[in-house]
Amino acid sequence: MPSGVYLRWERPLLGRQTVLWSTDRGIDKGETMSDSAPPPQPPNEPSGTGPTGPAGPPPGQPTGPPPGQPSTPPPADPTGQPGYQPAPASSAGMSGDQMKEAFSSAHKYDLGIMGAGVLMFIWSLLPYYSVSANFAGYSGSDSGTAWHGFFGWFAVLLALAATVLLALPLLDVALQIPTRLVVLVLLAVATLCVIIAFFVIPGGDCQGVQACEDVIDFGHGVGYWLSLITVIAATALAFMRKDATD
Repeated sequence: MPSGVYLRWERPLLGRQTVLWSTDRGIDKGETMSDSAPPPQPPNEPSGTGPTGPAGPPPGQPTGPPPGQPSTPPPADPTGQPGYQPAPASSAGMSGDQMKEAFSSAHKYDLGIMGAGVLMFIWSLLPYYSVSANFAGYSGSDSGTAWHGFFGWFAVLLALAATVLLALPLLDVALQIPTRLVVLVLLAVATLCVIIAFFVIPGGDCQGVQACEDVIDFGHGVGYWLSLITVIAATALAFMRKDATD
């Protein structure tokens, strides 16, 4: 008989079970087992792997996604969705040619106002205030820029602010203010400051002392006069453009 174990159960009428064994170890046939002893049970299968459990991958196969693929699908591309509109390009994303085209298409009055703001800064670096002295055969003179007096440099800052406000919409930066009206107000105040600077000179107060007034002469340099002409012209352009919508 081939090696191995063969088992057969029979239930006789006397209530005993006859077990027939045939093994390699020489156990005789006909040995009996009482009814109280339970029959041997097959080994339990792991949970989830039997016929009633969920089917799993074959042995040795990885349970995750294939190598090189993400565990979750990538988000859908919004460009293919209905009603999708790309965000407007900002000034940071504009190329040099786009900026050049934007400024070249601007109104000539706006370009004049922005140019006036740049000129105001340049004129502020020229002699703005002047002083000369003549005493006992000695004569001398000196000068200072617009940044030596409050009304001089404050007028320059106002003109530069007006320039920036006009340039931002050209760079696709939306402003929630009435830009042209604000520009007109800024330039009008700048004009007023330059006019006041004609009467208020830093360090130019002799406090009514006649001897001081006879010796020292306070005045203005070329930078002041150029600034006065420029700011008046810019204010006139801003007034003509205050109601424009283009």
